[in-house]
Amino acid sequence: MALRRKEMPEEIQQLKRQVQLLESILFSFVRSDRFDMSKNIQMQDGRNFQFATGVGSKIGTATGQKLGFFNAVPVVQQTAITGVDNSTVDNTYGQQENDVITNTRTRVNEIETRLENLGLIAAN
Repeated sequence: MALRRKEMPEEIQQLKRQVQLLESILFSFVRSDRFDMSKNIQMQDGRNFQFATGVGSKIGTATGQKLGFFNAVPVVQQTAITGVDNSTVDNTYGQQENDVITNTRTRVNEIETRLENLGLIAAN
């Protein structure tokens, strides 16, 4: 029985050290406004990021932060696309060609707007 009593204080001290270690680890997560990851994050198949629908969330909080998708080299936010050409199509073309050119311009402008709204390119 005497041997057991001598072992108990050491076991208690070891448990106290383990609890302190766990508290320090938890403290870094619970009391912080962010998680600081020093390793890659790997998602299992079928898992998703879910966001609230109020104010919204950002991936990247500055235009100088680099992102890459589908194994592309990460880059900063791309510059704005050259100014929109809103000139009218001249009479050199027939109505069908004129309609195709106008439709193409409209669609390119819509794509540019959507890329700007996503923040993938700078606004013009």
